[in-house]
Amino acid sequence: MENLSINKDILIKILRAFDFEIDVLICNILNDSETDPHYSAVTAKNYIMWYIEIMNNINEPPGFSDCRGYFEKHCLPDEDYKVFEKKRIKESKYYIGEQY
Repeated sequence: MENLSINKDILIKILRAFDFEIDVLICNILNDSETDPHYSAVTAKNYIMWYIEIMNNINEPPGFSDCRGYFEKHCLPDEDYKVFEKKRIKESKYYIGEQY
């Protein structure tokens, strides 16, 4: 692969927008139907892990290293994390694709 030139400032802006979209997704997951869910907790966790990896790779550590840390950093209650994890574990049994 060729050496790519990336504008770090623009990349950080994109990542901050992505971070906001992760927040929206988490809110939707927490309020989603238990019996007919429309939002993926597994996908949200994947997004969080990708976000962490990219931020670390550009030497802009996000201040957390896992999904629980993301919830803490974004001032989401521990109870929300527990609900999220319960949904993620349930979904992970039938989710097709990579999971972190």
